[in-house]
Amino acid sequence: MKLGVHVVNARPWATAESIVSLGMRAEALGFDSVWVSDQVVIPSELRSSFSYGATGQYDIEANQNFFEALSVLTYLAGRTSRVHLGTSVFVLPYRQPLVLAKQWA
Repeated sequence: MKLGVHVVNARPWATAESIVSLGMRAEALGFDSVWVSDQVVIPSELRSSFSYGATGQYDIEANQNFFEALSVLTYLAGRTSRVHLGTSVFVLPYRQPLVLAKQWA
């Protein structure tokens, strides 16, 4: 069985230091992969009955600090040597195809 770790790249507590620290620690502990989330657009208002937390509301303010997934993975690739890297979801329609191709290259 292979196990991965989700490195938090969003919300107020996500910083460059915390992302790298968690990624490197996951590798040192023997995890097989490190994952990040992707979100290109954060809505300014959301009316949904989906239960996002204890209040049942999506806290937009708490999600404003969101590091871009590919940039985070690129940085982690330079600081790790063995773990596989990936995104839990990748919102492809929000991205320009040529820019994305260049980023992946």
